[in-house]
Amino acid sequence: MRRELYTLLEHHPASRQMMRHLDVIERTLRRTGIEAVEALPVKVLDRGLNELEALVWDWSQPGLAEVRSRLAVTVKRRRHEANAPDAASQLERYDRYDRAMPTIDAEVQEVSHELFEEMERSWTGRMPDQRTEPTVDAPRTDAAVDAAAAAPKSAG
Repeated sequence: MRRELYTLLEHHPASRQMMRHLDVIERTLRRTGIEAVEALPVKVLDRGLNELEALVWDWSQPGLAEVRSRLAVTVKRRRHEANAPDAASQLERYDRYDRAMPTIDAEVQEVSHELFEEMERSWTGRMPDQRTEPTVDAPRTDAAVDAAAAAPKSAG
């Protein structure tokens, strides 16, 4: 794994300057091992993985395939851990709002439709029994005023 990645970067002389994240991963792997690579920041691992995938077309070398696989798994696992808060903090976040809200003890009963309508009228005022049509003397709405203003005036 170490040797194959080192050979790949040495085979392409400009790759170390162009692909700095992959270079950091290779040097860390060569000096301290895969555990140290997995401890690198997720951004470095993700960008290094993208650089590796852009550089390699043939994954038949088992060392390169293993490096790619380990990087992909590590990036996915660490992102999942970063985005998934633990259950205690999730409950605490909602509990903060629940404690601030006043408690309301509601009493619910089944009632007839007529009683419901009667109570609704007492809450909102008198509900019309039927729909009424506008009369000629009804006040003009903004739309009617705008339409009258847009109509051409007759010369007279």
